[in-house]
Parts: sequence; C-alpha cells; structure tokens
Amino acid sequence: MTSTYIESLLKGVALDAALLDVALSAEQEVDEVHSAGAVVEREPDGRVLASTSTLAAEVDGVQYRSGQGPCLHAYRTNRVVLLDLGDDDRRWPTFQAAALAAGAHTVLSVPLRLDDVPIGSLNLYSRSRGAFSTKVIRTAELYARPAALRLSWCGVAVHAVDTAEVAALELQDRAVVERALGVLMAVHADPSVERARLRLEQAAAGMGLDLPLAAARVVAAPPGPAG
Repeated sequence: MTSTYIESLLKGVALDAALLDVALSAEQEVDEVHSAGAVVEREPDGRVLASTSTLAAEVDGVQYRSGQGPCLHAYRTNRVVLLDLGDDDRRWPTFQAAALAAGAHTVLSVPLRLDDVPIGSLNLYSRSRGAFSTKVIRTAELYARPAALRLSWCGVAVHAVDTAEVAALELQDRAVVERALGVLMAVHADPSVERARLRLEQAAAGMGLDLPLAAARVVAAPPGPAG
C-alpha cells in the first residue's frame, strides 16, 4: 500500500492549540489525572509541547532538557510507561526528583501513534500513590488513539489515505474506524471520542453502510463541520 506525506488537511487549526486541547481533555476524561502534558515531534518544526498546569510544565521541562524521562521513553519505544515514584524504579532520577518536588506521585506516559508509528506522547500526572489501575491505563490508551489522529489533521506529518487505498483499508476495520474518529474530532473541533463515534454511527446509518465502510468514506472524503 502506498502512502504520501501531507501537511494539514484542516485549515486554520493550530497544532499547539489542538495539542493543549488533547491534554486538557485527557485530564478530564482519564481518572486520577491532576495534570497532563503532551508532546509531538513534527518535521521540520521540531518538538511541539502543551501542558495543562505548572506541574506538568515544570516536570516535562526537566525531562526534555535532560533528554530522559517516561514521556520520551514512551515515544522512543512506542510503549506505555507507568511510574510509581514510591517504588524502587530509578531509571530517571532527575525526572523523579522534579516530579516529587512538584507534588506528583504517579506518572503514566502513553505514546501517540499514527499507524502504530509514534508521533509523540501523552504524560499524565497524579498526586496520589498507585493512581493508575489497569482499567485507567486502558482508558488512556483508547483516548490516545483518536487523539493522535486528530493531531495529524492539524499539521503533523501523516500518512494520507487516497481513494485507491480505501478498498484495502476496509479489511482493517479497527484501523480505519480509528482514522475516521480522528477526522471527525478534528473537523468538528470536538475532542470527545464518544461524540465522534456517535457521528460516525449516524453517518453510517444515513448512508446505509456498515461502520468500517462508512469510516473509509469519511477518511477518503472528509466532511465539513456541518456534514
């Protein structure tokens, strides 16, 4: 399957504003999160950052200056990182000292992916010990998937889907549905995964198509905000 790299398909939406919106929504939608930060790596502009409060801003700043920390590790390895600052984990002592000083006790870092390729990561901080259960981690992962797709429509280099690829993508039901959710979140400037899913289901019903095929059409020909 061939793909091309394109710039923003959604005009007038700034990546930094969208990234902040993603972080703010994660803070609201994921349990036990008291502060959130997000980062994407975009060529040729470099790193773009967002934080919901001084806690995330200060601690993320430490790890980006030092080049080490769970958020960067999640991005580099494409793996979720859970760090309880009361444990014996000593992988990032400079980061851990800064996090504890800022009042954080648990950190969850989730990669932001496009086609399973990391473009950045989401850093979630809790002031509570042992804050993030398996269920919460799963919620954060499910949130991160369409959030990354939404960001791709705001200036991150993205593998575009052209009309010739739609037939192949129909066989990858979950992947194409996730793409469509990201498109709808961006088009409607609405970070809610649930509302994007509802819009996609309504579109599928209106077109008389099953969900994956409707999703493929949304990806191939994105609707306007009123569509």
